[in-house]
Amino acid sequence: DRVALILRIEVLEGDKGEQQADKENKPPPGAALPVWKQSQMTYVAFDLGDGEGKDGAVAASVERQKIWVEGTQYELQEIYGMETTAAAGQQ
Repeated sequence: DRVALILRIEVLEGDKGEQQADKENKPPPGAALPVWKQSQMTYVAFDLGDGEGKDGAVAASVERQKIWVEGTQYELQEIYGMETTAAAGQQ
């Protein structure tokens, strides 16, 4: 079985952000954010052990990450090889 979780963190910038947050209606999921609101969303999938040899272990994996910066959405992508290069440099 798989279970999904979306974690969203928001930051309100400046005085306008604090004032607007009090009277703001929540936008629907996926809607554009105002420029004074920055956010990061992390999509996580949990693989639940099926009881056959996994001892009930749960494995979590990050499926994707998105950030909103000044009203524009970006999807973050991993740069493959960066971890290997960093580990080699430490030796």
